[in-house]
Amino acid sequence: MSTDSAKNFHIMKSTGRKRSFDKDKALDTAMKVFWNNGYAGTSLTDLTTALGINKPSLYAAFGNKEQLFIASLDHYARNYSTPAMEELNASGKLGFRQRLENYLHAQAGLIG
Repeated sequence: MSTDSAKNFHIMKSTGRKRSFDKDKALDTAMKVFWNNGYAGTSLTDLTTALGINKPSLYAAFGNKEQLFIASLDHYARNYSTPAMEELNASGKLGFRQRLENYLHAQAGLIG
């Protein structure tokens, strides 16, 4: 391979294709697949089918199954658990009972 060919290959390789999916939606979907099946009960096929991507795309975006699981846990904490806990613990116009009820409804909504 000539020097020019090697440079062009490197440029083509580094640019790659852009992702054609929403990473947050994918993490939300993966979170629910893990939630329903458990970590051990979730296969890569379960994940790729639910996410609508192939295995190379999953590996490129998230790494392996364990890394996707950890990313989905972080996604849950950042988008659901932490905001819900902050609202539950906040003092304000709503009494604790109403805040607790809102929290439980929000958590139940994640399952369905």
